[in-house]
Amino acid sequence: TRMMPHDYLVSAIEIDGIRTLTGLRDMEVLTLIGSNDNTVDQKAMLRYHNKLGGYPDKAIRYSAGHDIPYEMTKRDILDFFKITLN
Repeated sequence: TRMMPHDYLVSAIEIDGIRTLTGLRDMEVLTLIGSNDNTVDQKAMLRYHNKLGGYPDKAIRYSAGHDIPYEMTKRDILDFFKITLN
């Protein structure tokens, strides 16, 4: 469970993430998807990934639910950071 102070929640509600991020250029996108996630619509996640310009190989599925264990994702995350932050 993630807790967010009410003041932050009001600010977060006012942000249109797709509109804000779509205008960025040369942005790398990595999307981690739990194949057993019943919290988030996986098709919507892929549409969001594509809308932001993500490459198909950077939408990675794991045999997990919504909270994907770090041990499963760390190699992909570290590789992504090494490539994009160099």
